[in-house]
Amino acid sequence: CNECKKKKKKKRKYQREYNQRPEVKAKAREYEQRPEVKERRREYQRKRAKLPKERERRRTRKLSPEYKEQQRKYRQRPEVKERRRKQQRERRQRKKKLRKEE
Repeated sequence: CNECKKKKKKKRKYQREYNQRPEVKAKAREYEQRPEVKERRREYQRKRAKLPKERERRRTRKLSPEYKEQQRKYRQRPEVKERRRKQQRERRQRKKKLRKEE
């Protein structure tokens, strides 16, 4: 009924405003940092990742021009470039060290 919809809408609006409060956000963040919660989330994500629909969705998303543009912008950021260079440098040094040991 129309009245019920209005009540639900009002409740959702209040819930949204409530969740934007700093103390509520801090409490939620703290909860998300718990190891058992992280493990539960990882387990759920692992199960979903194996589903064919999820794989297809991920594949089509990566092929989309919006995603590619977003990734390009992200990779252009100086801190990201620096991090990547650092990782490549470390990888080269490890390989070089392994070659010398052989």
